[in-house]
Amino acid sequence: IIAGSSGVGALLAMFMGFIMTQEFMPSWAWRISFAFGVVASIVGYFIRKNTAETLDFVNVKTKSTSAPLVTVWRDNKQSFLLSIALGLYMGVLAYTLVVFLNIYLSQYIGLTLSQSIFYNIFGYSAYMLFCPIFGGFSDKISPVQALKFSGRLSIFAPFLVFSLLQINSGFSIIMGQILFGVIAASSYGPIHYFLQTLVPT
Repeated sequence: IIAGSSGVGALLAMFMGFIMTQEFMPSWAWRISFAFGVVASIVGYFIRKNTAETLDFVNVKTKSTSAPLVTVWRDNKQSFLLSIALGLYMGVLAYTLVVFLNIYLSQYIGLTLSQSIFYNIFGYSAYMLFCPIFGGFSDKISPVQALKFSGRLSIFAPFLVFSLLQINSGFSIIMGQILFGVIAASSYGPIHYFLQTLVPT
């Protein structure tokens, strides 16, 4: 749910991008998005400032070492490196969904940037919807098995995604976007739970 709901901000940003790139918008309209960003940052700051930590974290914090990152590296080197590798994997999926598909549609398929952003909303909505579903899936079979499934999916399914985009019809582009949103969700759904199991609190 956390991974999926994090997409709300990105979805709003895409919607703003779609509106700001319309021909009727003045050239200075891009500044409006930054004004909304300032407001969102202030609200986010106050939410974080007033959010209580978990009891596990509070208990560990009172007896934590002066250099916790060094301790993790020394005591959990394999988990540390695996966390970085998974972060890289997730970063590639996120960048492809949020940025590269827009570039691909506008530069190689011939859509306008506004049209590309519009279609990308479908992919990101699928991502948000399927994150909790894949999280529940990982609860049933284990996060390791869920991530293995995600890895296989992310190797083979992109061929279908880009084949759908190449057809260049509204329906095929939407289906390609949705499929890539599902691929991204298949890793983001179980990843937070899995990362928690790698190192102690």
